[in-house]
Amino acid sequence: PRRWVGKAEVERGQGLLGRAIAVAFRFPAAGSEVPVTVVKRPVGDGEVWERRFGAGRFRSRLGARRGRLVERFGPLAFDMQLQVRDGALHWPVVAGRCLGLPLPRWVLPRVVAREEADAGRFRFHVEMHAPFAGGLIVAYRGWLAAAGADG
Repeated sequence: PRRWVGKAEVERGQGLLGRAIAVAFRFPAAGSEVPVTVVKRPVGDGEVWERRFGAGRFRSRLGARRGRLVERFGPLAFDMQLQVRDGALHWPVVAGRCLGLPLPRWVLPRVVAREEADAGRFRFHVEMHAPFAGGLIVAYRGWLAAAGADG
C-alpha cells in the first residue's frame, strides 16, 4: 500500500441531480482546508484507491483496458484517456459502462481532472458535472505528499 496526506478545498453542487449523485457515490462534503488521505492498494491487475476527506471516505478501483485508465465505482466503470498538456496530466472521461453494458455519451458525467507535481507535492483539481444539465456534482482541489513528508 502507498499512502499520501494533504489538504483540499471541496465544493458540492446545489442541483438536485448533482446532490443525489454525490450522495450515492459518497463524494466529500463541502469544506475548506479539509484533511485528505489517499491510500492505494494493489489488487489483481489494478489498484483500489481509498480517499478520505475529513470524516468521509469513498473508494474506487483503477485498472487498464484497451490503452485507457478505467475507474470503477461498484457496477459503473468509466474509461479515461490520459493526456499530458501544459505540464499536467489530464483525465477526461471518454466512455462508460454499467454492469458491462456501454452507456451512451449523453449520460456520462463531464469530468475535468488534472494532476501535476509541484515542489515535492502532488497537486490535484477534479470537477465532476452531472449529465444532461451539467450542474456541478463535486469539485475538489488541493495537494498531497507522501505520508511522513512535511506538508
